[in-house]
Amino acid sequence: MSSFKAIYQLLLGIALIMLGISLLGTLLALRARAEGYSLALTGTIMSSYFIGYVAGSFIAPPVIKRVGHIRAFAAFAAMISAVILVYALWLDPWVWALLRVVTGIGMIGIFTAIESWLNVLAPNRVRGRIFAVYMTVVLLSLAAGQYLILVDDIRHFTLFAIAAMFMSLGLMPVALTRVEQPPPAEVATMSLQQMFAISALGMLGVFVAGLVAGAFWGMGPLFAVRVGLNEQGVAAFMGLFVLGGALLQWPIGGLSDRFDRRKVLLIVSLLGTMLSVANFFLATDSHRAMLTVSFFCGGAFFSTYSLSVAHFNDHLQLSDALEASRGLLLLYGIGSAVSPVLAAFFMAWLGDGSFFLYCALAFVVLTLIGWVLLFSRKPEVVQEQNEFIPMVRTSATALEMLPETVAEQSQNTPKQ
Repeated sequence: MSSFKAIYQLLLGIALIMLGISLLGTLLALRARAEGYSLALTGTIMSSYFIGYVAGSFIAPPVIKRVGHIRAFAAFAAMISAVILVYALWLDPWVWALLRVVTGIGMIGIFTAIESWLNVLAPNRVRGRIFAVYMTVVLLSLAAGQYLILVDDIRHFTLFAIAAMFMSLGLMPVALTRVEQPPPAEVATMSLQQMFAISALGMLGVFVAGLVAGAFWGMGPLFAVRVGLNEQGVAAFMGLFVLGGALLQWPIGGLSDRFDRRKVLLIVSLLGTMLSVANFFLATDSHRAMLTVSFFCGGAFFSTYSLSVAHFNDHLQLSDALEASRGLLLLYGIGSAVSPVLAAFFMAWLGDGSFFLYCALAFVVLTLIGWVLLFSRKPEVVQEQNEFIPMVRTSATALEMLPETVAEQSQNTPKQ
């Protein structure tokens, strides 16, 4: 079997899985409201996914190393498929919180297995394009999955069954892949102190990206329905947000290649503040205008992570990028884990529309501290920056797919 055919199979598998997991997140938030759970309790349930995600970054690699990529992938996907059905059968908020932890562990396991496999299959000459296609497939599948919420009533079993079905279907193309599995990779962890010395702005940007993205995934559907959107409106709100993140990263990233990436990051953060404040007012005045602004909000929200990682990597030897990536993932996961609870607190305290005030506050912190850090460091040499590549938070293994990383590792590998 050719490597490209195997790559298509892996991309199809991850697309099907992302459709299911995208539907599940929105469904749980809306169903929690329908069951009468409080905002604080709903925020706790939704944040539990990111706790599992962080824990899974330490749990998944040893599992993959012990049983192999295809068995680990199948086990993680089957586990999530079963867990999705338990959500529907056991309507208890604390059980749901525990199940969300398990779901997070399973998803980081799936990402790690898929990305390390793609890294082996991708020829060096097209590695960057395959990485970009992979990230685009993930984002577009997340956007499309939002519209599956319209298939049936959220109180019925149907939507849980559909999410489980997509998770199980995602197993098929991967399980039928006949190419050799990649060898297990060891990825060391760089200390947070070392990372702070390399780029405090990059670390802050990744953390703030977790604060806003975690709130969006965890509380976005609940915000949308509480400000008066019907299920079609919720799907449109979530879908346009993710679509904006998928499409606007390209022009924003292009600007960051031509100018000081730190300044582009801080301008995007300032725009994120302004767009969030705009949506705070539009949430009660004009839903149609809010949906339009949400498309551009998505560009700011998702680009913050990509720009922060790119800026951090500008100050690394690319051979150290894998080592640093797990620390960045940890920071992102911590921000994502606390953000649904913080967003829920704002919504309970200041009203439902204050979801976007919370996001604006997070961006204000990045903007203000970022400008202080900008003027405390020497100017950047634009020509020395690495090429921007759009990213979405998946696993630390994703950076293995960058061609520059492989080239740097090859140069540093002593000849026998």
